[in-house]
Amino acid sequence: MANANSLESLDEIFNKRLFRIPDYQRGYSWEKDQLEDFWDDLERLEDGKDHYTGLLTLKKLSDKQKTAEVLTADDMWKTEKGSNFEVCYVVDGQQRLTTAIILIQCLVKYFEVKQEYVLNQRVEDIVKKYLYDTKPNANNIAYIFGCEDTTDPSYDYLRFKIFKCAGKPSHNQNSETYYTNNLKEAVKFFTDKIAEIKSASELEDIYEKLTAHMKFNLYEIDNELDEYVSFETMNNRGKKLSNLELLKNRLIYLTTLFDDTYADDERNNLRKEINRAWKEIYFWLGKETDSHHLSDDDFLRQHWIIYFKIPAKKADELMDFLMNKTFSAKKLKKNKHAVAKDKTTYENIRNYVTSLHDFVKFYYYTFYPLDSSLPDTDKRLLDSLTPSSGRLNLGAFRPLLMTVLHKEDAVDSSERTDFFKALERLIFIHSLQKSTRSDFGSFTYEHAQNFYKGKMSLKAVTDDLKCRADEDVSKSVKDFIERLAESFDKKEKEKGYYKFKEILRHVLYEYECKLAAEEGINKITDVKELFSNDRGAKISIEHIFPQTSKPYWDKIFDGVDDDQKCFLQNSLGNLLLLSQKINSSLQNSAYPEKKARYKKNSHSAIEVSNNSQWTAAEIIARSEKLVDFMNIRWFLNLNDTQKKFLIHFS
Repeated sequence: MANANSLESLDEIFNKRLFRIPDYQRGYSWEKDQLEDFWDDLERLEDGKDHYTGLLTLKKLSDKQKTAEVLTADDMWKTEKGSNFEVCYVVDGQQRLTTAIILIQCLVKYFEVKQEYVLNQRVEDIVKKYLYDTKPNANNIAYIFGCEDTTDPSYDYLRFKIFKCAGKPSHNQNSETYYTNNLKEAVKFFTDKIAEIKSASELEDIYEKLTAHMKFNLYEIDNELDEYVSFETMNNRGKKLSNLELLKNRLIYLTTLFDDTYADDERNNLRKEINRAWKEIYFWLGKETDSHHLSDDDFLRQHWIIYFKIPAKKADELMDFLMNKTFSAKKLKKNKHAVAKDKTTYENIRNYVTSLHDFVKFYYYTFYPLDSSLPDTDKRLLDSLTPSSGRLNLGAFRPLLMTVLHKEDAVDSSERTDFFKALERLIFIHSLQKSTRSDFGSFTYEHAQNFYKGKMSLKAVTDDLKCRADEDVSKSVKDFIERLAESFDKKEKEKGYYKFKEILRHVLYEYECKLAAEEGINKITDVKELFSNDRGAKISIEHIFPQTSKPYWDKIFDGVDDDQKCFLQNSLGNLLLLSQKINSSLQNSAYPEKKARYKKNSHSAIEVSNNSQWTAAEIIARSEKLVDFMNIRWFLNLNDTQKKFLIHFS
């Protein structure tokens, strides 16, 4: 196939071609903003006018490549001798082409119900041209557009969820990913848009614009080595590829460069292992389909810290080679021996890919520990360190936590719990400080690598965490007292403890867990459900004595000056964890009304409701109790002056 540059419509492009998304490509990554732009382009396109849609780069497969690796047995009949069908990789333009196919399917679904013909075309002919075709007198279904990797969840999602074809999925697990969720959202988006249009003729106009007037700059490549570099160059002009997506492409590229020392089966198996690893990675990163997709690049960076070495000016040789901007086919052709260097051998690449595969679920558990198989005590400690908790920040300790979770079966459960306790305490103590020590990152990275490589036992790591916390606790307490005092001096709405919501949520939540444990309740989900049934919802903080003036509260605190009221309102003892719903309903209610609701709520709320009234005396008494709890729970070693200051500002 000769190189060509021409503007062609989908009607022309889908003439005697089968399209396959190659295994090195990322999945469907378009979201609502890109879909809105695509739809707006269609709606605004004037009748009879053409719209330049972008570049579409294809690579025709040779007859040798038309194997079961790319086409299934059901597809092969479309490429039999005399069919004149070409099979093409979609090197660039996959996102736009996938979007067009989804819209065509949504239109077909509408037209199948409403009418048999569309612009003098039978609906079944539209299906045969753009979606799939069934072999006459047989059940073989050939897909016009699909994925090279038939184990990719997107492959099944296109066939069974979008095209609604009969059959059995090719895999039984990992079916929901970030990319399949994007496909689902695209179907919903276009289905909703179609539902808003009442006229069949208007939808026919949309179909005609899409298939006849959205023009692609078609470019065909035939150089095998250029295929991978072309993918990077072209895709970086659209939605930028993440480093994880670039890495997959480059690793697969390297499998094509091994010399005859490696058999074809070895090279193909390595390529399959890379695809399996990335499928697993994207499953875990996109597992929470109702939440934000976990960061590709952050996962790669956290694993990089564990697997290679502490980030430094000179990156590890393999990662520098793979991720360097100078990576190119031209240079590799001239220096093909570079692939056989110690850091880039077959075994080293395979080991690295295997490690990525094995670590990704533990990265996920650092965000969603409740999904892990850890004991409830461990889950509760880790839950406090997740972004969704709105409490503490795991920060630089994520690589260390990942390594401990990774060796779950190789460490004693009691030692692991001790580690989690030490980790939570150290992070809490550092959250009190004005700023983190400059060596904090190197400290945790070094421990992560030493534990991962077997140079340190878990007990030794835990002991170092405890020592670090003991060294820093005095400064942390001093810093926090200064921060509290400063917050009252500044003319800001949020003052006192209420200004430091992450710390406050953590202290009050841990106090709730203490009260619950005293009642024999230790299951973390039972405690979390007291505040919210929604996963990831942040806990609300209630001012028992409200900040807004009301006649009831004005009477209770009559004679107390405004500064002292502010101290009382934002002191530790006046703040209570509640679900957002209950907090909103109570607002500035009088204490008797609040008391009635508290009696049916959390253990902390019930404890507050045991007071007959809520005055300065009750606030100070509860502050004393909570400060004593903090002192014991995190071994703060508070002296009497510090306790007094933390209890009540006067």
